[in-house]
Order: sequence, then C-alpha cells, then structure tokens
Amino acid sequence: MGSKEVKAMKSCLLGLGFLAVALVSMRIFSCRSRMQQDTFENPEASHKILITGTTSEFKDAVTEGIVNRYKDTCQIEIVPPGELKGIDHADYSSIVIMDELRMGKTFGGSTGELAQKVENKDKVILFITAGKRDWQFSAEGIDAITSASEEGEERSVIEKISARIDGLIK
Repeated sequence: MGSKEVKAMKSCLLGLGFLAVALVSMRIFSCRSRMQQDTFENPEASHKILITGTTSEFKDAVTEGIVNRYKDTCQIEIVPPGELKGIDHADYSSIVIMDELRMGKTFGGSTGELAQKVENKDKVILFITAGKRDWQFSAEGIDAITSASEEGEERSVIEKISARIDGLIK
C-alpha cells in the first residue's frame, strides 16, 4: 500500500470517527426532551407549586404523580428552565427542581440560577437522577432527593417529594 492510500485511509477513518461522535452526541441530546409548560389552575388554592428542570420518561412520571396528588389543593405551574426569567419565586410555597447527574455535572443553567436566587431555601425541593440509587447530593444548602431512573421507583420518589411539599403547605 502506497503513502497516498495510507493517507486516504487515515482521512476516511478520521471522518468516520467524527461522524460516530456526532451521532452519539445527537442520540444523547435527543433523549433530553424539553419540559412542557403547563398550569393547573385552582382559584381557591392558597398554595402554589412550581415544577421545573430537565425531563425524561422517569421524571415525567414523577411530575405526573405530583400533579395528580396536588391539583385539587394547590395551583401548579410547570415551567421549562429556559422560561424561568420573570418568575417571582416568592409567589410559590414550594419549588421542585428536577435535574440529573450527567458526565459528573449537575445543577446548572437556569435551574441552578433559580436555586441561587431563592432566599428561603427550605421551599426548594431538589430532585436529581443519577446512575446510583444511594448517591447523595447537596447544592446551595439544599439536600437533594436522589434516585436512579429505574422503572418502579417513581412511587418512592413521589412520596419523598410529597413529604417535603406537605411540610411546606400544611
């Protein structure tokens, strides 16, 4: 094989490597769908709950469980992280932030800014998904509820988040 063929083969392999990285990146980021904004009105409610953060099938099930549990007694707003500007955190009795540990990093962007801005950290409930079931995390003086995104664990997470919400609204 001549030097031209070796150079061509190296270029081809390099191109395939870049393509593989691009495809893997697209797959990773396509799994992170955008949280859909929604409001569950309850004019008689004296408490408001804000839910924000990253989403996944697991977190969507947790969000649905929280909404079903509190929609008759509280007003609930689901707000994507990119739409948090202009939100007055003082209007809420409870703020649920859902995030994830990804490549050793978590709690960034708009959700991290929100947690920093909230003066009363007691009303912030941080829920982090990670690969390990018993992993523990704390940020901005907030102890997180953590869970692996395992099927069947949703009920346990909903109960833990609900216990903290109940402590704030009752």
